[in-house]
Amino acid sequence: MASILKVNTIQDATNSNTVATFDSSGVASIPKQAGIYEHIMSKVSTSNGQLAPSAGIRFNNVFSSDYITYKVVIGYLNFTGGSGDDLTFRFLTGTDTDISSSDYQYTLTNQRHNNDSYLAISGNNQAQAIIFKDLWNNEAGGVHGELNIYNVVAPVIDGANTDKGTYYRPMVINDLVGYADGINHYTRQSGMVRYNPNNQDTHYTGFTLQFGQEERSTTHIQVYGLRVHAWANVQN
Repeated sequence: MASILKVNTIQDATNSNTVATFDSSGVASIPKQAGIYEHIMSKVSTSNGQLAPSAGIRFNNVFSSDYITYKVVIGYLNFTGGSGDDLTFRFLTGTDTDISSSDYQYTLTNQRHNNDSYLAISGNNQAQAIIFKDLWNNEAGGVHGELNIYNVVAPVIDGANTDKGTYYRPMVINDLVGYADGINHYTRQSGMVRYNPNNQDTHYTGFTLQFGQEERSTTHIQVYGLRVHAWANVQN
């Protein structure tokens, strides 16, 4: 005969910490845990429409002291109009304001799929950072990959303030694949972005991906945050 276990709350045996609760419908709620990535925001669209260069795809209010790093997963970003524009990155501040001062630094390595040749570019004191060069205006193409974002906030970990003062600068590691219009081949384009202002008064709230006059066709982008871990538990 099968047994039935009925509970409202599950706690661990050592510290009596709640690990799960169940409502009257049987739906489980699991407390947020440090050291794991949590979903924050999605941008999913299948509609066409040309966006102004200053608009792009905007992810505001995604940064907070709850998370120490962020992962942006671009499952699909497709274009059908325009030709040869670049995919660029900017941080946001306030309610939804581009940070467009000429303080971005970036590097980008572009490697083709059919030979060992590659193109390396870089920028210093730019108003935005290039993360993919020469977008292709064909639905058979598209851009896929990940961005990892660091140092946008300075979380307090076990009572310690991690802010490095004047040396605390937000950074991005980008790794994308897609068809590059300029060289007519599929490429892997990887690099880094660093925002390097003269002062640290800026409060970063999010970021935007911009693509000139390209017409966006399909978008599937997810943003995740790595919840702050108790530092004392991972030192050893």
